[in-house]
Amino acid sequence: MKDSQTAWLAIYDVSGIQEYIFASNRLSENVGASRIVGRILKDDLPDVLREVADSYENARIETQWCDSSQVASSTFDIVEDVSLVAQIVYIGGGSAIVAFRDWDFYMKVNRRFAERIIKTTYTLSLAVAEVATNFECFVTDRKELEKRLQQVKSAMLRQRPFGAFPISEQEGFGGLPVTASGQRSTLQYLKQKASEDEKTSVGSRRRAEAEQTFPLPANLGNRYQWAFEMSDLVRERGEDGYVAVIHIDGNGMGKQLYRKMSEWEKQQLDYAGAVYEMRKLSLEIADGYQAKFAKIIEQIASKSLSDAKSSETEKQTLKIRPLIMDGDDVTLICEAEIGIPLAAAFLRELEAAEESEELKPSISLSACAGIALVHSHFPFSLAYEIAEECCKIAKSKRYKDLKNNKKAHSESCLDFHLVRGSYVRQLEDIRNAFKNSPDDPISKTSYLMQKRGEAAMTVDSYSALEDTVGRIQQGVEQGIWPRTWLNRLYETYAEGGVSGELNSLVDEMASRGYNIEDLCPPALRTGEIPHRLIRDALEIVEMHRSIEAGAVQEEGRQ
Repeated sequence: MKDSQTAWLAIYDVSGIQEYIFASNRLSENVGASRIVGRILKDDLPDVLREVADSYENARIETQWCDSSQVASSTFDIVEDVSLVAQIVYIGGGSAIVAFRDWDFYMKVNRRFAERIIKTTYTLSLAVAEVATNFECFVTDRKELEKRLQQVKSAMLRQRPFGAFPISEQEGFGGLPVTASGQRSTLQYLKQKASEDEKTSVGSRRRAEAEQTFPLPANLGNRYQWAFEMSDLVRERGEDGYVAVIHIDGNGMGKQLYRKMSEWEKQQLDYAGAVYEMRKLSLEIADGYQAKFAKIIEQIASKSLSDAKSSETEKQTLKIRPLIMDGDDVTLICEAEIGIPLAAAFLRELEAAEESEELKPSISLSACAGIALVHSHFPFSLAYEIAEECCKIAKSKRYKDLKNNKKAHSESCLDFHLVRGSYVRQLEDIRNAFKNSPDDPISKTSYLMQKRGEAAMTVDSYSALEDTVGRIQQGVEQGIWPRTWLNRLYETYAEGGVSGELNSLVDEMASRGYNIEDLCPPALRTGEIPHRLIRDALEIVEMHRSIEAGAVQEEGRQ
């Protein structure tokens, strides 16, 4: 291709998504915000491209980058077809890349798209970057585009909506001026309208499945529906119970992507060939996460962890609501009792994907998870921040274990935090309060997703935590372990686990025939009590219900 035939490769990135979705304490509004965000790149951007193309004479564009069965398109025509003014490269991972032949067309799309985002979201920000290209090397263009996007985002000023004037009425939650009926701000109106659209698309069998933001697995769609209100998530309606906010993020996806692009460079793929590989990789990650999530949901439905029995015509409500599912970035809220088990099962399934016949990803789909266990009235935005911080802590542990060559049994890790009462300190400060020394065995840790059945169970493996929780639950049910003693033990841990008081209590319990080491798996009964494991198990014992068949082997307990 001649050097004079310059085109542009542009990337679109929407900022402030998490803050936008979790800004309200009403789950229905968060559902609406999730629906709005989910359609910005998938639906709104292609719509804008078509609208602008319609204002030109004979302007040809291509918005379909994969087919209806989610198979990557192998054609990237704009490289050779100079009559195409724009073509979507791919959409995924929270961004969209589009190739343009005409600069004026590109600028009109940017203006129209920015206007659309303001009208449909009110507060989200759009970051756009571009690089000139002659379609010689996609990998070089892609790396330069990412660098340029980071520069644009670092220089951006986040837009804020107009506040209320002294003479205007304010809505109660965020203080924005009332501009819509029902004492609502524009932001509330947009989210609630989107939530009503979501409810309609779920409730009507005539509506296409594609209109739902996160369709249930096909075999469940006629019998179940996602939770829509906070009351759908608590154990009993009318209760002010606990819920779990789960954030899952893939491990090293950026580094893996760069390694793949280096391979494409060595293979000397042409531009269209590299675009095809990029499309295929993007779909592979998204489809892999969605397929494994669907499998977990089917497990939950099969174990009847939904609302009480309904009539034959009424759908049962699963105590789960996905809010973000964008490639390897997953956030959901669910009933507290299945929060940690659901996250663990998901991580196990992602690791198992590499060994399965149906799905053999070209990169690792392993991930880490953070779980915040909070009251149902707890601020949504803060719960998400806690879950996100827990995920970062889990990733840090995974990285350190990899660096020290201590982790050969898992690529995934999870961390959780239970909020009791108010939350006024940073997570790190709260956890440091448990420590008597840097090496205190009672300090909080993250748990590695050790594969079930492995002989070398470790004290920091989720299998050990899961087993310990099961032993405590079974011991209480069978009257082997009185709740009063277990409550005293946990209270001592919660007060900081002062060595003298803790040792005295352990000795007192032993004199009554209660050896706390018996709460742990036999493989960990080495004479040194794993206090941290027992403490964490006691903390979540009432908020942990297995969702996996065979997750706990009762006959294996001694």
